[in-house]
Amino acid sequence: MVMQVDNNEKIIKVFNNNIILVNSNETEKILFAKGIGFGKKPGQMIEKETNIDKVFIIENEENRINLKNMVEQIDNQFFCICEEAIYGISRRVDKELNENVHVGLIDHLYFTVK
Repeated sequence: MVMQVDNNEKIIKVFNNNIILVNSNETEKILFAKGIGFGKKPGQMIEKETNIDKVFIIENEENRINLKNMVEQIDNQFFCICEEAIYGISRRVDKELNENVHVGLIDHLYFTVK
């Protein structure tokens, strides 16, 4: 299902060509779309009504802080693999997953691998 970005969104981090992190009015969002991160850099904008496949919203302040710390410490490739797995699970169960999954699962998997 194709969705669209509701507002202009400022890029915080580009994980790969298909996954980016944006800040939207004090809310972190992980956006998935084919090519959305291609050639993009932090600080650039994603225009309103850009087509996206999926968005995960991180609203809880503690989760936002933990996500920011993880993004700074964890390798992009590892983060992308985890996010792609979470995206796949969300699609398979056809349900929005709790934002704690992004922070908790990635943190646990990273700790386990290390």
